[in-house]
Amino acid sequence: MKGKKEGMQLELYRFTALFAVGGIGYNGLEVLWRGYSHWSMTILGGLCFHMIGRIYLRLFSRTKTGCCALCALAVTAAEFLTGCVVNRLCRMQVWDYSGLSGNLLGQVCIWYTLLWGLLSLPAGWLYARLYRLPVMQAVRRIGGKKRIKRKSAS
Repeated sequence: MKGKKEGMQLELYRFTALFAVGGIGYNGLEVLWRGYSHWSMTILGGLCFHMIGRIYLRLFSRTKTGCCALCALAVTAAEFLTGCVVNRLCRMQVWDYSGLSGNLLGQVCIWYTLLWGLLSLPAGWLYARLYRLPVMQAVRRIGGKKRIKRKSAS
């Protein structure tokens, strides 16, 4: 039972760390591209990083083109759903692609879908490298308490 619990903790640490990398990375890209970002993009970025990474881990060795296409579609779907909630339902007006050709309700456009297909290669590569790091040892060294065995006084 202890091994299963530690395995679940490892997955939670790994998920959280990768989510943070994806969220912060997405925000950074957006600030470089547009000059600003929004907190909702941190959440979307973390989720998209996981989607890209999981697709990359499963498909990249078989079909690089298919991997890029599937990542582009997954990110576009997530962006569309987020846009419908954040921009249309909550009226936050975080982005609007209405002025771009090939857009769908101003929430997604074909040009950004193609861009995400290309960006999925370095994002997937980074995810795979980070995913395979020995997370538990790093977490124990950084934030975990070391248990010191004390010798009993005899």
